Amino acid sequence: MDHLRSRVLGALAMALATAGCSSSSSGVVGGADSGTSRGATSDSGASATDSGIDGETRADSGASATDSGIDGETRGTDGATDSGPSDAEAPLPNNVVLFGGVGNVGGNVVGNTWIWDGAAWTQSSATGPSPRHDSAFAPLNRALVLLGGQDALENVLDDTWTWNGAAWTQLNVTGPMPPRADPVMAPLDGKLVLFGGRQSDGTYLGDTWTWDGTAWTELSVTGPGGRLGATMARLDDRLVLFGGYGTNGLLSDTWTWDGTSWTEANVAGPPARQSAAMASLNGTTLLFGGSGSAGVLDDTWSWNGQSWLQLNMVGPSGREQAVMAPLGGNLVLFAGFGPNLTYLDDTWTLNGTTWAQITGMSPPPLGQAAMAGWSE
Repeated sequence: MDHLRSRVLGALAMALATAGCSSSSSGVVGGADSGTSRGATSDSGASATDSGIDGETRADSGASATDSGIDGETRGTDGATDSGPSDAEAPLPNNVVLFGGVGNVGGNVVGNTWIWDGAAWTQSSATGPSPRHDSAFAPLNRALVLLGGQDALENVLDDTWTWNGAAWTQLNVTGPMPPRADPVMAPLDGKLVLFGGRQSDGTYLGDTWTWDGTAWTELSVTGPGGRLGATMARLDDRLVLFGGYGTNGLLSDTWTWDGTSWTEANVAGPPARQSAAMASLNGTTLLFGGSGSAGVLDDTWSWNGQSWLQLNMVGPSGREQAVMAPLGGNLVLFAGFGPNLTYLDDTWTLNGTTWAQITGMSPPPLGQAAMAGWSE
């Protein structure tokens, strides 16, 4: 069976060649396409940090001196210290963050940061990671952590970055080896858990790593077979992983991670697919779309920790490579690729029972981007 992503990307490559653009993809073991970039142009990005999250300046009346707060504020003093809220006490940002992806202008790989606050999209002016697609992105310890991906020149990356709500910081750490694109990552028990992806030669990876905020550690465990394009989310005290694409093609297996070991859940569930969107809300994990044997999908499924249930609801059009994250009692879903690699730029919310489309300005049409919320 031809890999669906190879067929879709091949169609784009032909279109770009006709338009005078160039696109290439690294081979994947087992005859699968790597899911690589659609072009060779990119937006530049550089590391930047800021002095504090809120950046406010305060003064108390009659103050004759200032002190520097640990949250980056400058405060006046009148003989007593205005402690103010520390970074650890300040509320988390009430938004989700979108980074990178492949755009519809010549298939260029982008490095833009966009923020959705529940009402509108805003592009951040912060510089940060280089343009890339198929990165892992998830929250931990009051930061959003981004790992790896692939750039416009098809270099597979291993750098680790954090977003603190205002600025990107590159961390001087050694990431999971080998470098990879299209892994999955989610938080559990004060650590991020990363699984799989593909390396530069197209080999599917089946290794498990954790990030504790300081270092990456590879775990000596057995679990799901090597794959790209899986989905993973936290539900209560476990992570659930579904599907993807491996050596034998599209997958429909469900696995859980309890912090120590992987367990396969021998249950019926969604048809085999890769590149679906999945996140948890109100004690349920919800999965939407992806790419199956007959093309892009538009079905919605729920996982309650024991079994899958298909939900009878009308929502977004069929797509793969969309991104989804929780915010304010809803899940927000953005973009992806529709049939025949149609670039999408629509925004939807799901409250657990109903999909609703949001109108207004949005980021440009994108696929293979990364998005994370603070409450995953």
